[in-house]
Amino acid sequence: NARFNKGFAYIDVSSEEMVENMLRLNESELLNRNLLIKNGDDYNGRPKVALKEGDGEKEGGGKQESHILFIGNLSFETLGSDIETLYLKYTDQINKIRMGTFQDLNKCKGWCFVDFKTVESCKEALSDKQCKYLLGRKLRLEYGEDRSKRRPQRQQQQQQHPGPVERAAAAASAAPTPAPARATPRPKQPRPKVRSSVALATAQRASAAIVPATGKKIRF
Repeated sequence: NARFNKGFAYIDVSSEEMVENMLRLNESELLNRNLLIKNGDDYNGRPKVALKEGDGEKEGGGKQESHILFIGNLSFETLGSDIETLYLKYTDQINKIRMGTFQDLNKCKGWCFVDFKTVESCKEALSDKQCKYLLGRKLRLEYGEDRSKRRPQRQQQQQQHPGPVERAAAAASAAPTPAPARATPRPKQPRPKVRSSVALATAQRASAAIVPATGKKIRF
């Protein structure tokens, strides 16, 4: 895809003298168009946008106060030790620093969370003007979300607006418990009678053989 010029360019020069020389070329013609050449630090002439009530950057990002501080717009080269140095005066008030890092490169993703012991210490660190910049970048500071407060809110919402699973569980618990069924006794079956002929046939019979004599024979 062809890349089109957006109509402006920045030129970095080595001295202020060169800047002054280039500013003299303002309104000169290039490709049948008059150039506007200004110093990069000159913001005169830009229209001012009127801010509505409530607009603008609010301290803490306009979020609810918390003991967790979110830090954004960090350099990818930021280390945990850099955050510790930035908040060195709050070392005793910090529980943990959680850096967002890439797994393969082990580099900062550009954000981190700082867990303070109290909401007051987090609020003080957020308002500290000496902790607004790190490694030449202006930090984005906001209150982080306390996930431990999610569960009670979710349980309260489920109680106020139960879903199908909760409604089914409530209906099952409210249903009367059926009485246990009684075991039906088995009817007694009469014992079969054995015929006399069968009984005689199966009975054990005595042996008819001559019993051998035992003892001693005495002659008189």
